[in-house]
Amino acid sequence: MFAPIAGATLQQGTCLSAEPTSCGPPPHAAAVVLARAVVERWYTAPGVRRVAVSERGVSGTLFLPPGPGRFPAVLDMWGGGGGLVEYRAALLASHGFVTFSLQYLSVSGPAANVHLSYFETAFKILQEHHLVAGERVAVLGLSFGASLCLSMAAYSEEVQPKCCVCISGSHAQPLKMSLLAVFENLNKNVHKARIDEKNRLTWKDVLLPIPTDPDMKIDVGRIKCPLLVIYGTDDLNWPAAESAEDIRKMMEEAGNSHLLTVLAYPGAGHLIKTPYSPHSRASYGRDKSITNIFLMVLPDHSNTVCSFFH
Repeated sequence: MFAPIAGATLQQGTCLSAEPTSCGPPPHAAAVVLARAVVERWYTAPGVRRVAVSERGVSGTLFLPPGPGRFPAVLDMWGGGGGLVEYRAALLASHGFVTFSLQYLSVSGPAANVHLSYFETAFKILQEHHLVAGERVAVLGLSFGASLCLSMAAYSEEVQPKCCVCISGSHAQPLKMSLLAVFENLNKNVHKARIDEKNRLTWKDVLLPIPTDPDMKIDVGRIKCPLLVIYGTDDLNWPAAESAEDIRKMMEEAGNSHLLTVLAYPGAGHLIKTPYSPHSRASYGRDKSITNIFLMVLPDHSNTVCSFFH
């Protein structure tokens, strides 16, 4: 069993306590600790700076690599769980990318006044930083964050990402209105979510079948930058595999499929995270219901992403 040790911070790294246990036969069924070890996972390399950002109505955290720059940069957007997740941005900065972990969704839900312009402003804040090579700014999104990346790449007239990386996402959530409107539309199909015999909730069917109406999907045929789509074949939280196939078809029809790279990882689930993170079959969602999200951590996926950004 892996469990975080209280008190660890992003700068210190995360400490995990590993305790394999054994249970004897009744009446002696209590778990017995066989061994114990503490593993420390560092996210921030020496010299990386963390800077809180709150300007032009945008909030998040900026991570700056050591050195004079100018560096390539990444706008990092997590998914529908809300809050501010920083460790992936810290790791990217440790590999030479100025990375802006953007907060766009509170843990209580979406705000009515968050539109595409919010993400365009965040992109510009990153692009205009004196340590950033302004022509080399990419966007990275996981789950719902991937929909935001695709919407920016397809519809924005203000920013042009150098490339776009989408992990475990879907194009069936176009950001044409506010975030609140997107989530309200999503909630219309929440009855399609399934609960298994272990009271684990899976959301995949909420977006299935993938719409045939073009107005209900992001027009990926408009994308003009390289696009990397990553998904796990055992994703029960989101129809990432079905979306990747439809994205491929749409881009082939539009004549821009040469910009598309798809990586599918057999047996991987929804949260394809950073290398060597603890695995878990299920975790709590934003509403504290159990969501069946199989975690699969793949070292080569991180190398592929970093190479794609370069």
